[in-house]
Amino acid sequence: MHLPNRRHFIKSSAALTAGLGWLNAADDPRFSPDKAARLRAGLKGQLIVPGDEAYESAKRVFYWNPRTERHPAAIVRCGAEEDAMRAVAFALEHGLEIAVRSGGHSHLAWGSSDGLVIDLSPLKQITIDPKRLLVRAQAGVLGGELARAVGEHGLVPVLGQCPGVGATGVILGGGLGWLSGLFGACCDHLVSARLVNADAKTIEVNGETDPDLFWALRGAGANFGVTTSFEVQLQTIGPVLGGDLHFVVRDARAVLRGFREIMHG
Repeated sequence: MHLPNRRHFIKSSAALTAGLGWLNAADDPRFSPDKAARLRAGLKGQLIVPGDEAYESAKRVFYWNPRTERHPAAIVRCGAEEDAMRAVAFALEHGLEIAVRSGGHSHLAWGSSDGLVIDLSPLKQITIDPKRLLVRAQAGVLGGELARAVGEHGLVPVLGQCPGVGATGVILGGGLGWLSGLFGACCDHLVSARLVNADAKTIEVNGETDPDLFWALRGAGANFGVTTSFEVQLQTIGPVLGGDLHFVVRDARAVLRGFREIMHG
């Protein structure tokens, strides 16, 4: 497959200008029952439209806010990577705005739109290579799920602090967490990503196949395609001391000085 350079990719993605809030929605982004039926027939997952029993819960993101609430014309809950391809192709054909959702943790509701929502949260496959310290995970895997899976091998991923946040969004957005002081940002450990691009085709992106696009994914990855899976480098660490500190205000000077000495060591 020919993999475009960054200039070609941006040019070919002109219709996707709002960063996976990509497309300018048509005057009426809703589509007819026959169009919905055609999309549903090709999916391995689920198509949810207004009026369905699951619609009200499916349209909400984690940080629900009535000022940022959207009313999607349809939500595709992907059962496989191919569903994301079909959803992008359908949105392109019918002029629907696209939003992509994994963990759904966006204060600005970036995981929703008034057009088509591509929900990757059902994609949960994790493949670990403990000898090479690598893991490949699908886009629906949460940070806590990934940490628990690789932890069984005595390894850790560099992710954020909240286990309920989607690992994909944290990594592609830069990401800082408990281990960043030792190992840097989450995006620093990205090895490769598999995307559905603006042409509704899948591409594998790494530092050799497309260094410009790979560079962009490491911190600004929400703008370049639907990431269906990613590969990251794992780390090894020794024993970890963690817990809460509770003290009265009058002891603050002694406690904080003691904490500083512990952290220094």
